[in-house]
Amino acid sequence: LRELGTGKTLKTFSLKKRHVFAMAFSPDTTWLAVVAGDGSGKVLSVWHLPDGAQQTLPPVQPVNPKAPWAPHRVAFSPDGSQLAVAGFSPHTFGELEREYVQMWEAPRGGKPWRLAWKRLFEGNGLIDLAFSPDGTQLAVAAFHVQREAAWTHLFALADGRTLVTIDHALGPLAFSRDSRTLAGMDTQEVAVTLWDAATGAVRRTLPDVPCEFTPNAFSAGDRLLATCHLGRVQLWDVDTATLRATLCILDSTVTAGARATAWIAYTPDGYYTGSPGVERYLRWRVTEAAGDRLYPGAEYREAYYRPNLLQPAPNPE
Repeated sequence: LRELGTGKTLKTFSLKKRHVFAMAFSPDTTWLAVVAGDGSGKVLSVWHLPDGAQQTLPPVQPVNPKAPWAPHRVAFSPDGSQLAVAGFSPHTFGELEREYVQMWEAPRGGKPWRLAWKRLFEGNGLIDLAFSPDGTQLAVAAFHVQREAAWTHLFALADGRTLVTIDHALGPLAFSRDSRTLAGMDTQEVAVTLWDAATGAVRRTLPDVPCEFTPNAFSAGDRLLATCHLGRVQLWDVDTATLRATLCILDSTVTAGARATAWIAYTPDGYYTGSPGVERYLRWRVTEAAGDRLYPGAEYREAYYRPNLLQPAPNPE
């Protein structure tokens, strides 16, 4: 573990030459969960960061002893009191193709980690886990490779009941701040889609979003949804499913130990802001009587540059 500001090493934990596949901090940074493995399989270890104490949590018992279950994704609940673990067996076939999710309760009053509930469901590949911000639901996105099928299951945190299953829904997943909406990829429509978290009904489908763009986060107040891919972030109006702005990283250089990043943010109608000198990355294509013509970026700066394009709103909601 390193200090974010200085890079100073705070703690080192031994993984016994295993590769790390997933990890998650509890919100209060009391716990660190790590999925690590080698050729013999994966294990889930949880470290208590204040004193470095470590515990290995057991996976679900396999249906076929020759095909052990393996943890694949981990996530802590918003209050840090529960740890969700999802996994599957990569060596099962036919009726044995199952995935699992476990819900562990963090130690309290000197008691060890306790398995609260576990559930099995169909599939042979996991994509994502997401807790609802109100701490009542867990969404698990999974797929079946051979059948080319995908599902997202929403479980009740209290007892593991399946609340709703959304067909064709795949992660990465993002809950709205009020926990009423779930964003993900619709594999049938090949589009970022917003579902009602209580019923699974489609609320909005974002138009013309490449499948590589994935839901990332809702803004405070749930008015905007950010989707991202390869250095580009798009901000969408949730109520109207319209694109509000696109943010791009254009270039990044390091000079004398200092990093300088060139960036631009622009709206669908061409207004923009960006780092100093961003116009050198721009060209304007203008249709004229003789055909299309390219103009340098500075040509239309006065008309389209908006330095306050991304200023925070007076009301953060």
